[in-house]
Amino acid sequence: MSHPGTLVLILAAAVLAPLLVHATGRRVRVPLVIFEISLGIVMGPDVLGWARPDDVVDTLADLGLSMLIFLAGYEIDFAAVRGDTLRRSLWSWPVALVAGIALALLVSGGDVFEAFVIGTALTSTTLGTVLPMLRDSGELRGRFGTVISAFGAVGEFGPVIAVALL
Repeated sequence: MSHPGTLVLILAAAVLAPLLVHATGRRVRVPLVIFEISLGIVMGPDVLGWARPDDVVDTLADLGLSMLIFLAGYEIDFAAVRGDTLRRSLWSWPVALVAGIALALLVSGGDVFEAFVIGTALTSTTLGTVLPMLRDSGELRGRFGTVISAFGAVGEFGPVIAVALL
């Protein structure tokens, strides 16, 4: 391991983030994930440079991403996500993909492979981040939460299929 202090910093951020949520909760409600991401950016190699990636951190990151996707799928109420809402979400993702690829073609100077990668990335969602926030605010079981779940599920599943094909 080339940067043994990185794991300690990750643990410190995991302890500090809920404390920051509690401290700011009296004035403004900030979701926990906002502090977690912010602390990771600040401590990471692009700002302060305290934490650096290595094999152990990369493995833990992959495991964490897998768990995040699993937990997002666990939050979806599949009985509520059907009918017209599901049909709209299934049609909207390919439309967004075509728009993303077209935009990426303009940005990439016509490189088709790069345009497909960028276009697919533009259509991906952060459902694993959004659903816990909706659950905590009590919005997940309402109409808004159902629509977000349907569109987010398709927005998570579609890019996985597209990346597998690429």
